[in-house]
Amino acid sequence: MGERRPDQSLDVIKASHSVPPADNPEGRLQLDELAYLADLRDRLLEGVEIADSRLIELANDRAAAIKSALLLPPALDGTGVVGLPAERLVERESTLTEQSDDTDRIVVALSVQ
Repeated sequence: MGERRPDQSLDVIKASHSVPPADNPEGRLQLDELAYLADLRDRLLEGVEIADSRLIELANDRAAAIKSALLLPPALDGTGVVGLPAERLVERESTLTEQSDDTDRIVVALSVQ
C-alpha cells in the first residue's frame, strides 16, 4: 500500500504537538500524546469512505444486538434482572442522519411499548 500523504512526515506532525511542560514554559518540549493521537485519527478518518448502504447495514446489526441484549431471559443468579418481552420491542427502519456536533457519539433510537 502506498503512502497517502508522503509530504507529511510523522516527525513534522509530532513537532506540531510538542509543548513545554505546564510548570516550566522554558523547559524541554514534550509530546502532547492526546492531541497527537487525535490528529492522527482525524487524518486517517479523512481518507475513509463508507457507503450509505454499509452504514444502514451496520445500524441494523447494532439494532439486532441491542434487541438481543434487551430480550435476555431472566437471570438465573438470583438478581431478579429480566429481559423485556419480545412483543414490547418494535423494530424501526434504520435511516441516515447528519450528525449535529463534532463528537464520536452515535444516537440510537429505541421504541418500547
